[in-house]
Amino acid sequence: MGKNRTAWHVLLAALLEQRGPRSFEYRSEVPLSSEPLRGDLLLLRREPAPALERDVPTLRRLWDLLPKETILEFKSVGRPYRSRGLHRLSSYLYLYYADQPARLMREADLGGVLLVPARTPSLYADAVSLGLWWRDLGGGYARLERGAFALYVVEIDVAADADDDDLLRLFGHGEPHTTEARRWLSRQIGSQKAGMTMEQLEEFEDIAEKFLAKLQPETVRKLLPKLLLTLPVEVLQGLSDTYLATLPEPTRAAIRARIAR
Repeated sequence: MGKNRTAWHVLLAALLEQRGPRSFEYRSEVPLSSEPLRGDLLLLRREPAPALERDVPTLRRLWDLLPKETILEFKSVGRPYRSRGLHRLSSYLYLYYADQPARLMREADLGGVLLVPARTPSLYADAVSLGLWWRDLGGGYARLERGAFALYVVEIDVAADADDDDLLRLFGHGEPHTTEARRWLSRQIGSQKAGMTMEQLEEFEDIAEKFLAKLQPETVRKLLPKLLLTLPVEVLQGLSDTYLATLPEPTRAAIRARIAR
């Protein structure tokens, strides 16, 4: 379906409505997806390729498998894989391939990755319904074969343990074992990398809970002012003046400016 509606589209709809069988209903310009056609990540191989990296710390077994361009879909613990997720990813691959003839000369230039905390029965069922053959590669990695495009599934919980990747463990069901993971997460909280503040992001509560888990009370007290600044305005409005008075002046001033109190 093209982006622009033409006069011929209108005429075709009228022709079918007037001269088509009454056993059909005719609707024009209907959105075909309840969600925007937007991949979570697009992975592009640099050209010319830089020197081969031997010790990539995250998803170590994945990168050598990928083609020229890859669409990656991530399902989190809070928003896990749902039935027909593979169908949606497959549609992304076909649409993106059709839209990029100059960059993607053949199907082998494009692939897909589904990153999930753990495999689920619905994921297996969808692979079967699409006629895909599941081939385990070990360490939490699998390739779904017999499709038009290379398609990989990475199980975060297994891959993180296999590679002892504590930062990747943050994205699954496991708890981080090292202070490095919490330090990394601390640096990301409040980051403007995504072009929006944390309070605009879904599942922020899950991130904060994982970050604060197992921290010493004194550490939590030191970090709490920074976390407060990332909370939604409606939450901050519920803070009493008495509690606000206990916060450091810069934090208190920033909160009062946001809630106009």
